[in-house]
Amino acid sequence: MGATLAIFVPSLNRPKSLKRLVENIRENTTVTHNMYFVISDDESAEILDDLGVNFWRDSGGTWIERNNFMYKHTKEPYIFLGSDDLDFKPDWDVIALKVMEEVDGVVPVNDMHNPNGTSAMVSRNYIDTMSGCVDTEGVIAYPGYHHNFADTELFRTAESRHRFKYATNSIVEHLHPSAEKSKTDDTYKRAESFITQDKELFNNRSNLW
Repeated sequence: MGATLAIFVPSLNRPKSLKRLVENIRENTTVTHNMYFVISDDESAEILDDLGVNFWRDSGGTWIERNNFMYKHTKEPYIFLGSDDLDFKPDWDVIALKVMEEVDGVVPVNDMHNPNGTSAMVSRNYIDTMSGCVDTEGVIAYPGYHHNFADTELFRTAESRHRFKYATNSIVEHLHPSAEKSKTDDTYKRAESFITQDKELFNNRSNLW
């Protein structure tokens, strides 16, 4: 029997975060699962190889491109859209999957910062049959975004279809600079540089849901 959960981690130039993250996931994830990373540097590749973790390499794709790629190349029935700046707490997975039973769609977890959630568990059946956005088949997130608002569109679309529920008690802390839990680096700056463009795209697409 295969794993229940695929944990996706698109990581860009943060090799020093990977060992802590992998150990944290292994310690606090109790359902059968596989981790999948997309990385772009040699040091990250060496670390993940030593840790026995699945990964692909690219030239530095976006969060959206990488998650859509991993969706196409994995089979687990549930997917967690992770990142390399998370801290998984005990029972996060069991609690989120329990909520998932009610919606079979999109279940954001409690990141202890953003009340709307950022990271989320997603049902593969939901993406397979309805897609994560209205006008593009077979994707988790709309490919037009650079980084920002892609998760917001995923959430709002699922909500409009009544396939969305927030898992308040599933805690995966987001160690983000805006929460004063980490320092800004080039990867954060890259994402922030596209905020205006991504927000404009989101506003232009908001009539779809």
